[in-house]
Amino acid sequence: MAFLTAIPFKMDESFLDISARFMFLFPVIGAIIGALVGAYALFTNKVLFLLFGAINTLIFSGSHELFFEFAAKSFASVMTVAFLLVIIGLQHTDGLVDVGNALGIRKASLKEKMDIAHVWTVTRTGAFLALAVSFFTLMLIFLTETDVIIQSLIVAEVAAKLAMVTTAWQGTSPPQRLEDKRGKGRSFIDFMRKNHGFVGYLPCSQHSPLRSHRRAACSRGNIEWRIHDSVGQKSFRGRKRGHIRRHQRGCPNVCVACAGDRELYIVALIMAGGKGTRFGGNTEKPMAQFMGKPLIRRVIEATKESEKIADTIVAVTSFSPKTAREAAEASVKVVETDGQGYHADLQQAVQAAKLKCPVLIVSADLPLLTGEFLDEVIEKYEESGKPALTVLVPEEAFRMYGISAASPFEYEGKMYAVSGINIIDAQRILEEQKQAVVVSSRPEAVFTVNSTEDLESAKNYLQQTKRDK
Repeated sequence: MAFLTAIPFKMDESFLDISARFMFLFPVIGAIIGALVGAYALFTNKVLFLLFGAINTLIFSGSHELFFEFAAKSFASVMTVAFLLVIIGLQHTDGLVDVGNALGIRKASLKEKMDIAHVWTVTRTGAFLALAVSFFTLMLIFLTETDVIIQSLIVAEVAAKLAMVTTAWQGTSPPQRLEDKRGKGRSFIDFMRKNHGFVGYLPCSQHSPLRSHRRAACSRGNIEWRIHDSVGQKSFRGRKRGHIRRHQRGCPNVCVACAGDRELYIVALIMAGGKGTRFGGNTEKPMAQFMGKPLIRRVIEATKESEKIADTIVAVTSFSPKTAREAAEASVKVVETDGQGYHADLQQAVQAAKLKCPVLIVSADLPLLTGEFLDEVIEKYEESGKPALTVLVPEEAFRMYGISAASPFEYEGKMYAVSGINIIDAQRILEEQKQAVVVSSRPEAVFTVNSTEDLESAKNYLQQTKRDK
């Protein structure tokens, strides 16, 4: 630990000999360093995004969101690099300077290269190499999404330590005649060859620090859906074993179709700016507490759990300032609209966010929503081939759960209510879009909070479900 970090340890034997003997543990120590620095990066990102977001909201009324997001990410990245340098005691930087010093002497003997590598000096080549690597480290941290920063830094540190193990295992030291009391590289090479360097790879054999944060593709069981074509005459029922396709989160302004497999990047837009007049009281409905969390937080978490949602945006109005702060604390983008009504605010939010891909629109009052359910809705959208989709709940489903349907209407001879879950094509936001209709009686879609009674019903259902399990 002392060899790779700034942590001091008392040792009876030679410091470098002990480091060489246990070199096979370097990747484990690298994982520890990466986890510590990653946790610090995650903490600074959350704190600075909250701080800069509050400054933007309170002083500039949210008009400089992009600038303050950039500033928060930049400051957090610089602080993370500084923390990394403190943890490792500038060890990496010092080594880069030494290597750069040696590489800078092009027509020098091996002895001269060794000498300048061990002299306390900084040449232009050494400074350039150290600054270049530090800059790319800074860019790595800046460009990495906050929710994978810990995993990314663990991967980076483990890879660096594996490179050291590999060099000592497969490398050669200078001839004995060129070594002096400073030539300790031979100790690492001798120990690694004697004890077989591949042992250093064993901690990574299961790839536990290298695995992606994303969940593997998995089957979800048989779930019955009914899909109707709202503009044609056909309808069908089907049972299909769902499957989550793995993907990378990307820019919300880009839609990507994978070769041979249509897979869309979809952005979730949570509508959380209504007055909530039916809910009553002075509480903003998205901020109503449900099982220890505000409703808006539960819906945000559901979108983040989804394997198919690339980004999450929360649309608020002047009627929901507390909701805006809660969304900012959850590290999602916040767009403020004029509060002129649901459809007007929806159009304004899509245009303000400059979205060009399919948008999953979700109400902020769905307490039982899950990422798995949203993935299933998105799969039905992909299968439908339509630019839009809406999820309807049959009136009998509300009766089954003992709650009342809000504004039921007739559709194809039966009574339904909207669930608050829709998908539209952002590029056609000002057009009337042909839509597929998905009918679901799942509790994720049924339980919509319009009153305190609805909130209690959802709590009772959830508690009863946990007791049954």
